Amino acid sequence: MEAAADEAQEPYRIKIGAELHEARLSFSSALLFFEAAMKTFLISRSTVERWMRAGANVAEGLAAPTDTVTRASGDRREFGHPPTWNSDVRGLVDRARQQARVLAERRLSDQRERTAERRLALRLIDIGYKVLSVELHPDKRGGSHEAMQRLNAVRARLKNAA
Repeated sequence: MEAAADEAQEPYRIKIGAELHEARLSFSSALLFFEAAMKTFLISRSTVERWMRAGANVAEGLAAPTDTVTRASGDRREFGHPPTWNSDVRGLVDRARQQARVLAERRLSDQRERTAERRLALRLIDIGYKVLSVELHPDKRGGSHEAMQRLNAVRARLKNAA
């Protein structure tokens, strides 16, 4: 069935190729011509070139081209139909998005864990400070002003580190 469809399209491709060959003369540059042809017919540059060669051969009276001249294998793009590689890329993109979501959730849980650990560390520092301040206070036996200053400095350093 596909072979019959390709065979039926062949004369039209040759005719389009001859018209493209003629139209090329009205463009100032090949780049502008190929961009316009690709946009109009929704085909690749190599397909435009194949069709133009086939049309030129028929116009010069050479043998009619075979299907392999006007249609490359696998070139079945039609308007509204994505290329075959599109589904493979979509799968990769979906997997990348999923991994990004997992990493974001993991980062969020890591951040929550760090916050909980920091709160616990601050509580531990405050509890230890209270116990040691009772022992090192200048009004208590064995305590001194220098020991309290040292304790306050260590507490501040630990809180900044936590």
